[in-house]
Amino acid sequence: MKNKISYEEYVTDIAQLADVIKSSGKNYSAVMPIPRGGYFPAIELSRMLGLPVTYQCSEDVLVVDDILDSGATLRRYANNDTAVVYSKGPSDVKATYVGRVCKDWVVFPDEKDSDIEDHIRRILEYIGEDPNREGLISTPDRIVRMWNEIFAGYDPSRKPKITTFANDMQTTDIVFDSGDYYSICEHHMMPFFGKYYFAYIPRKDGRILGISKVARVVGYCAARLQLQERLAQDVVNMLTEALDGKVEGMAIVMRGTHLCKTMRGVKNNGKMTVSHLSGVFREDAQARNEFYKLIDQQKD
Repeated sequence: MKNKISYEEYVTDIAQLADVIKSSGKNYSAVMPIPRGGYFPAIELSRMLGLPVTYQCSEDVLVVDDILDSGATLRRYANNDTAVVYSKGPSDVKATYVGRVCKDWVVFPDEKDSDIEDHIRRILEYIGEDPNREGLISTPDRIVRMWNEIFAGYDPSRKPKITTFANDMQTTDIVFDSGDYYSICEHHMMPFFGKYYFAYIPRKDGRILGISKVARVVGYCAARLQLQERLAQDVVNMLTEALDGKVEGMAIVMRGTHLCKTMRGVKNNGKMTVSHLSGVFREDAQARNEFYKLIDQQKD
């Protein structure tokens, strides 16, 4: 989710940060902005705290930035006290003073999507390309629009509605579903994709899933930076929750091809299979074997 901060909110949050700094009782000779993001909050803190702005980082200088994200920037100022308007966390680097914790992606008043496109242009330059040549002029915009699609799994508003129905027939048969999935590896941000095979056994007093909902849940859970192992668990957990836990068991096998192994590194076969079982599929060998037989009958 994107948290768009207005100018008024930004100034209010900086004022809250100033109050936190004042309450500490510590004195500083000046405030120093971290390049780019720290300029505006440092100027505002300078006014609110009555301190000059400096670009010389001595030990009694307070280092200021707009947001603490990964912690990579603040790590360079380990010998100084630091102040950030927003902290996303979690990070192994902690700021001395935090104005507000904000877990979502923060869009500052002077930022637009074009700022992300500028970063993409810089990446194109970094790999040796010319972002101004005809074939690449619109590439940054296309990438941003693609990200909005393939990373929909980070947006709670796009979470699929999982329709369920009363188990009127009180069936306890295995319900089986299979299909394709596409995701992005979190280690190298390269695609992995393949087939999934899913089964569950409803409880007599429970509910059954809508026919298309398994595929929608797989697609949603896959639409973020993933590990194949975690993806299998995410799918089972989300569908179990949709049935209020009233299910005899669930099983999923995900077969995937990982381009991070096929295209780079060892440049070898990047195939991987993950299974995740719960309930009767974990405890009962007969149910488990029947699930695997259903997989063997599929023609990929």
